[in-house]
This record gives sequence, structure tokens and C-alpha cells, in this order.
Amino acid sequence: MKKVTSLLMALILSVTILMGSIPMNASAATTEVPVGWYQQGKKVYYYENGKKVTGWHTLKSYYDKKKYKFYFNKNGVLVTDLFTLNYKKWIKKDITIVVNTKTHNATLYAKDKQTGKYNIPLKTMVCSTSRKAKGTKAYSGCRLEKTSAVRWFIYKKSRPYHYYQWGVKVKHGNFYFHSARYTTTNNRKLEVGLYNDLGTNQTTTSVRLQAVNAKLIYDIATKTNKKKRVWVKVIRKNKEKGPFGVYTLAGTTGKIKNKKKRIDPTDPSIKGNKKIYSYAMSILNGLK
Repeated sequence: MKKVTSLLMALILSVTILMGSIPMNASAATTEVPVGWYQQGKKVYYYENGKKVTGWHTLKSYYDKKKYKFYFNKNGVLVTDLFTLNYKKWIKKDITIVVNTKTHNATLYAKDKQTGKYNIPLKTMVCSTSRKAKGTKAYSGCRLEKTSAVRWFIYKKSRPYHYYQWGVKVKHGNFYFHSARYTTTNNRKLEVGLYNDLGTNQTTTSVRLQAVNAKLIYDIATKTNKKKRVWVKVIRKNKEKGPFGVYTLAGTTGKIKNKKKRIDPTDPSIKGNKKIYSYAMSILNGLK
């Protein structure tokens, strides 16, 4: 129980630190009414006419000043992972994935039916990309090749082989989405050093993700209509901070300190991990 509590608190504390870059527009110690974006503890709000907004609102992001359609729950808390609200619903939406090789983030967007734009941010994920400046490539018409999805992606050009969970190939691109690397098809044989380097240039071409996020893309590929296209875009922009700011490994689980514990702390296929991680994310989204 002590270990479960420690992991939960670490997840909450780390993402709180990540979101702490949003300035307070009013001190909690005063009676001043906030205006615009406002953070209180680990929760983020938007104030309009002296009140917290709720539901759907199209607003300029604090981070990159672009307009997005954000969702605020009934308590006014900004939801930064819409999959925590209704996983089965959101994976079936029209989605595009934008990978930024400069910030090492991948953000999933859903299409707004009213505008036809992919301006609903679903989730931002820390990732690793190619060691070469332009090694991770996406060409015109780039999309998930849904039929390529595999539970274990085995890269056989290396000796010994490299093993990754939840691999999905990108059509008209030169890479896969998948987890960090393992020494075999055993999810308790994670190469901890490579997990700890997530958020850097460390791959040949592919996009490495935490296990929970590799599983998300795998589910989008395998549990939705095969004919529905999921577009993929690669950008290289330092100033493109995204709708929720830049996510880092430190802002999620942090590095694995005990290198003998060779499991991805977000891995939903390991008993106990999924419940702990989902609960932590629910707290951060103001659902608990």
C-alpha cells in the first residue's frame, strides 16, 4: 500500500510541477477576482465575468496563443486528457496526431464538427524522436496504417533484436509509434535507461512513448473503423508549445530510480499500474 501511495503522489506532484508554469492572475490570499487563465494548486481554470467557465469553450491557449476548443468540467477544471472522461468515445473520433520533434511532444486532436478543424486537444504526450535532425519524417497523406498494429513490434535488423510494445506503422512516413524498448517480449524487461531518456532524440526514426500512450494509439488503430483515417503530422518548431504546454518525463512519472524494477510505471497491462495511473490522472483533471 505504501508503494501504491508513493507512486500516486509522485504522479500528482510531478504534473502539478509541470502545470505550475501558468501564472496566477490573482492571489488566493486576497479577494481579487481572477481574469482569464488561473491556477489554484494543481487545477487550472479560466475565469470570465468573475466566474469559472464550464463545458466547451474556444479560447487562446496560454502557451502558444492559438485558439483551441477546451473542455472544463462541472467544477471549472480544465481537462487535459479527454480520454479519462470517455475512452471508448474519444478513440473513435476523427483524430489527427501532431508530433513535434523539437519539443518531443505528440498531441492528439479531434475534429470540431462545427468548424471542420482539428482544434479539440485530447491529450499531449512526451515522446522521443530520431537522433537525426530530420530523421522522423511524414510525407503528404501521412496517416496511421491501422492494419500494421501489433501487440509487440520486433525490430529484427538489430542484433540482438529490439522489442517494443504496441507498435503501429505510419503510412507515408518512415516510422512507427511504440513504447520504450524491452530486451524480450516480456513487459517486465524494460530497458530502464531508455525509458528515462524519453523526451530526447534517441531513436533511428520512430516515435517512442510511455506504454499507456503507445497503447492508446494502438487502440485507436485496432478498435475503430479501419477505413477512418487518423492523420499524422510531424513539425519541428521550438516555439510551438501546444495547447497544454510542453510535457516532459519529469512532468509525468519522472525517471525510474530503481533500475531493478524494469517496468514502465504507466503500463496498463501490468496489474495495479492501470488503476493507479488512471486514478492519478482523474485527480489531476479534477474528477476526484
